[in-house]
Amino acid sequence: MGNLFSQTSITIGHVLVALLMAAATWLLWRLSRKGASRLLGRLAGISEQAKAVTARAVGYVVLLLGIASVLAVLGVTVQPLLAVCIILLAVLALVLRGTADNFAAGVVIQTRQPIRIGDMVEVAGHRGVVAEVNGRAVIIVTPDGRTVHIPNGETLSNPIVNFTAGGLLRGEVEVRTARARPVHGLLSQIREAARGLPAVVDRPAPEAFLRSVDPDHSTVLLRYWYRWDMEMEAGSQVVAAVSTMLEREGLRSTVVTPPPRQPLTPPAAL
Repeated sequence: MGNLFSQTSITIGHVLVALLMAAATWLLWRLSRKGASRLLGRLAGISEQAKAVTARAVGYVVLLLGIASVLAVLGVTVQPLLAVCIILLAVLALVLRGTADNFAAGVVIQTRQPIRIGDMVEVAGHRGVVAEVNGRAVIIVTPDGRTVHIPNGETLSNPIVNFTAGGLLRGEVEVRTARARPVHGLLSQIREAARGLPAVVDRPAPEAFLRSVDPDHSTVLLRYWYRWDMEMEAGSQVVAAVSTMLEREGLRSTVVTPPPRQPLTPPAAL
């Protein structure tokens, strides 16, 4: 311990400065703990125990820095003490690296709010409704009832697709039917079949586009808009309405959503 003290004399001025710094350290220690507690209190999903431990750790850091400053004023060589503290902090950071990364990412998610509870999102290949955002993970419930915990760090490092942010989503239906003349009349009929359905919005209105025509068949792409939480209902209603209309017109057809990657089987081969 004798190596910690330098060969400098301590004056009354040094003692007064040290006392003032000690008082300032005590004040900053209390303020830092309260400030950390208030900041963490604004974040949802963090337990009271985690808040208390974090606030206490912030206070200890401020306290150690203050003590080191007071000792330096009194002529104590604090480099060995600081070196030990840095080593301990480095070891602690390595041990808690994953937890700290997720915690920091959770702070970013809850302050910037790229996603919120109740949003339909797709993150890291998982799609579902956000049920909870806490200090460790984003919890989503998939359409088939699975609960997925995605670490906050992984959430921020991957693209986040928020289906709820815009309010509306676009759906597509591919229709392959026997050749109808005129073709533009067929497009108009398909558009009208998708209008006025309970799960399909009026604005933007449904649109129909001709994708291919051969001597026997026509292929049409129908696009419509629906509320983000009505995906299955909208697709089912559009397919039923378009199929019913074409059957009423005496046209054999294949109607599918979403459009297949491979060409549809011609109706004549069914």
